[in-house]
Amino acid sequence: MKKWLLSLIGGLIFLAYSVASIMHSLGVKILVIDFIFNPTTTKILLIVAALLLIYDSLSPVSYTHLRAHETSLHLVCRL
Repeated sequence: MKKWLLSLIGGLIFLAYSVASIMHSLGVKILVIDFIFNPTTTKILLIVAALLLIYDSLSPVSYTHLRAHETSLHLVCRL
């Protein structure tokens, strides 16, 4: 599976949780919202979303890429 797709899924989980949170605070009663706000389900969804977003940010980059973003405050180690 493409990494951008995993990141998108993670972002959509956070977005869905945010929308469900707003609807829950407004008193909207929908079975899916009750399922999402089950304490176990909430923890699992947020952990999965966070892991998907973290996984997307852990891709290796080349030395050339690092040098392209080098600043005086963030130097690239030249061994």
